Amino acid sequence: NPNFVGRNDEIELFQKTATEMANAFHAPTRICLVTGVGGIGKSLLMIHGLERIRKTLRCAKKNVLVTKHSARDGDTLVPFSVMRAVLLDLFGVRSARRIDDASSAFSNPSGRSWRQLDVGSEGKTGADRIHDRLVGICKEMEVPVEMAAAISQQFLGIDHSADINGFFGTKPKDGGKWAASLVDFMVRAIRRSCYGRDLTVIAVDDIDKIDNMSWKVLEKIFELGDSSVLVLCTSRRFDLGRTEFWETLRNDHSRNKRFHQIDLDFLTDDEMRRMTAITLGVSEDNINHRMLQNVMQSQGLPQHATLILEELHRTLTSIREDEEEEEDAPNECPTLTQLILQRIDALHPSVRNVLTIGAIVGHSFDLVEVVEVLRHTSNDPNPYAHIRRTQAALSSALESGIVQEEYDSDEDQHDKSIPPEWRNGVYTFEHELLRSTLLKLVLEERKRNIHQTIAETMEAQGLGKSKDFMTRMRIMAHWKSSGSRAQASSLGLTIGQEFVDIGLNEQAIGVYEGCVEMWCTRRDSDEIENDLPKDEVELLIK
Repeated sequence: NPNFVGRNDEIELFQKTATEMANAFHAPTRICLVTGVGGIGKSLLMIHGLERIRKTLRCAKKNVLVTKHSARDGDTLVPFSVMRAVLLDLFGVRSARRIDDASSAFSNPSGRSWRQLDVGSEGKTGADRIHDRLVGICKEMEVPVEMAAAISQQFLGIDHSADINGFFGTKPKDGGKWAASLVDFMVRAIRRSCYGRDLTVIAVDDIDKIDNMSWKVLEKIFELGDSSVLVLCTSRRFDLGRTEFWETLRNDHSRNKRFHQIDLDFLTDDEMRRMTAITLGVSEDNINHRMLQNVMQSQGLPQHATLILEELHRTLTSIREDEEEEEDAPNECPTLTQLILQRIDALHPSVRNVLTIGAIVGHSFDLVEVVEVLRHTSNDPNPYAHIRRTQAALSSALESGIVQEEYDSDEDQHDKSIPPEWRNGVYTFEHELLRSTLLKLVLEERKRNIHQTIAETMEAQGLGKSKDFMTRMRIMAHWKSSGSRAQASSLGLTIGQEFVDIGLNEQAIGVYEGCVEMWCTRRDSDEIENDLPKDEVELLIK
């Protein structure tokens, strides 16, 4: 963000920590936690901090890998949902950037196409290469090599031809369950992938939403140390759960610099003035008191201030000290809510429609995901027409600063090998406020219809029978949001039983409770609705 101001001490801490670790040999794992209220700029600080780390260590010719992911509310019950993304980045799996490569976008909601992995040695696909690496870890742990295929398909979402039916229904050597072995396996896989690098940076936004199994992996990586792993994480909650772990970090590892906690404060008046000057392209001396007061309604929250300043930038071409022109300037800026509504109202209906679908899909979404919904909810079956219209709408949204396009790497951003008309984009809303406002403007019935369309499309592609937990949990979530209790519960029963077989009882209970809640008269009530259809009564009993 070119208008980013302040946070110099925090970025210096990130840079210094990363440099010290990269210059050491097998440095112990370190964790930097950034906390603060929503909108205070945690994610933006992380982005700028990661960019500084990249530039500094590249100039020093260090071998560094940075992987950044967000923990999502909907994935808190998906085992290893965050560590899966981290591990696949370490394995070098890259997103499908071509539309025809990503035509089955729903099969991997993170925007990746595992069938399009880079080819390694002749005759071996990327999936085979990853499978071989996982088999090696199985041999190290002295567990059946069939576990590699089971992990590939169920926890990493990688297609592999091996038959894994019933593997986790068997017993490990100790007669217990597989859950502990899975954590050990993921830890070994990640540590192995870090060897040979000067530094690996794992950045996790909203770490308070991370799933329990990913937590266990992070904790164990920290305890084992010596992997040259730096974990940067953010949270809007000061009570993160895992109380014992965080207390140990604060009490035992703050002094030895293995743990840093940064509690972000609001921007100062001087920083707000500087941000205003940069955004509007004027000197600080040319900012009048009235203009600064409008920006101050953000209360020092950078995300809110950015929205206000972007609107001011659209409406004011210059700020001058000339008293006559000052009188023509608006006396006051609309409220933040009014600004967002004005921006949304100014969009073409086709752009609003595409963004609404994207908002329902999630904070991040693929172009192809939107196209699939449009194709199944319109009278035009031609996918190419929907692709062109969606691309045009998203280009307009990019220009308006409502969404931004994500890239796996600097090379992807400047890749000219894919023609624009065949490029599949992964888009993220610039501000969560924009997405939440869009969702508030949508009728509940339309939300349910879109969720149903997504669930039906995924089922039609055979993804309901996928081995991948994340894919099936996403389908179940769409069925739930569409009000289709029978479909959601049927899938939930299957997933829950598989979790029990593995020893993931906490996740199984969470899935079952989520299904039971659908029949409650209110979200905060235990009272079950009357007059349920027979098939739903049977599912509820099960």
